[in-house]
Amino acid sequence: MCGLAGWSRAWKEKDWKIRDKKVWGRGMCREIWDWAQRAKIVVSHVKAQCRASTIEEALNNQVEKMICGLSGGQSLHAPTSSIFQITFYEDRAFQGRSYECTTDCPNLQPYFSRCNSIRVESGCWMIYERPNYQGHQYFLRRGEYPDYQQWMGLSDSIRSCCLIPPHAGAYRMKIYDRDELRGQMSELTDDCLSVQDRFHLTEIHSLNVLEGTWILYEMPNYRGRQYLLRPGEYRRFLDWGAPNAKVGSLRRVMDLY
Repeated sequence: MCGLAGWSRAWKEKDWKIRDKKVWGRGMCREIWDWAQRAKIVVSHVKAQCRASTIEEALNNQVEKMICGLSGGQSLHAPTSSIFQITFYEDRAFQGRSYECTTDCPNLQPYFSRCNSIRVESGCWMIYERPNYQGHQYFLRRGEYPDYQQWMGLSDSIRSCCLIPPHAGAYRMKIYDRDELRGQMSELTDDCLSVQDRFHLTEIHSLNVLEGTWILYEMPNYRGRQYLLRPGEYRRFLDWGAPNAKVGSLRRVMDLY
């Protein structure tokens, strides 16, 4: 079913939510649907199938545009099976045996023995050197990586991966120069190319991610070892998996920059 009827039924079944958040303006949307039901629509019959007239098609298109505006540009059609995909290749330049993944995988070893190139069709991902999300980790967004140097890899060993859920809201983080969220505090709401230049710090001993998902880099200019930071408190550098408190740059996880 498509058009207004399909759209209304699909989102009624979803309790008018997008990823557990209520759709803003749903009351107005329901009023549009009620009005559309009362409106007189001319319908033609072609080969025993009912096809909406140009009037209904125009109304459907207009409502879709309005609803996309209410949802921040995201279509409110019922979600498909999976819109995220990453493909691993054993050889460089996307050659050799390959494996497609659409969700988190704690152990990729059964699917390929080495990884020398990756194609990210959609979504943002973290890939890991060892199973169970251990070892060196690397952030990937949509694009092509013809060899492991392109994702700053140290070897062709990739043994697990996780999908980073999209985030449409604000980004906010508090950083501290002492552990247990103590000492000098600085707040961050956008990418930071150099922590030293902006905050006069070379070490961060604890931090609190309030909104959004971030990547922490050991060196400035988004280089060196990487660490995924999800919302939550990190009371010491061991909490984000680092061997020391050295931090060079911080970046928001976004599909496009």
